[in-house]
Amino acid sequence: MNPPAPKTWQIDLRALALSDSDHLQRFYLSWVNEFLTRAYMAEYYGLKLESVARFIESGRAIHESRCKNR
Repeated sequence: MNPPAPKTWQIDLRALALSDSDHLQRFYLSWVNEFLTRAYMAEYYGLKLESVARFIESGRAIHESRCKNR
């Protein structure tokens, strides 16, 4: 039995590929709040594990920067 699908924000994969900062931050926050592993997130979105890791790290940096600048 497959685990239930996470209740993710709408993620535009094209925007991630274009390094859209808002989508990268949403992707990171979705990973933090809704996924146990990067592998499951990669499977869920149909992405390569390396891409997921890159998007998460970019989103984390954006999120931390935005939190510090508040």
